[in-house]
Amino acid sequence: MPHFDASATSEQVIEAFKSNIKGKTFVITGAGKPSIGSQMATSLAKAGPSHILIASRTLSKVHPVLDEIHAIDSTIKTTAVEVNLTDHESVRRAADEILAAAPKIDVLINSAGVMAIKEYTLDKQGIEL
Repeated sequence: MPHFDASATSEQVIEAFKSNIKGKTFVITGAGKPSIGSQMATSLAKAGPSHILIASRTLSKVHPVLDEIHAIDSTIKTTAVEVNLTDHESVRRAADEILAAAPKIDVLINSAGVMAIKEYTLDKQGIEL
């Protein structure tokens, strides 16, 4: 098993796990540009997955990431699904879209997040953001 420390790069990690990435389907949440998720998506593209699906709140921020993936390897299938993870109805709809686009998911990377909310806020269902 490879050992990584705080100085490890995405390229080192991808190279170490290349055989586990090739031909696999990845779903990444929160990978609009710029984000850690978008960097993960473009790094993964260098190892030849079969499909990268990005679920994000803002599709306009996802399209540049999909363009970068295609520039790295045009054979990788890419899909963008709009989802607001603070809205249960949106999550259910997105789940249906994701399963239709990728019936078999090998890896799920949860990278979406909300931070620096200045005041106590609830979502539509009454759950704290």
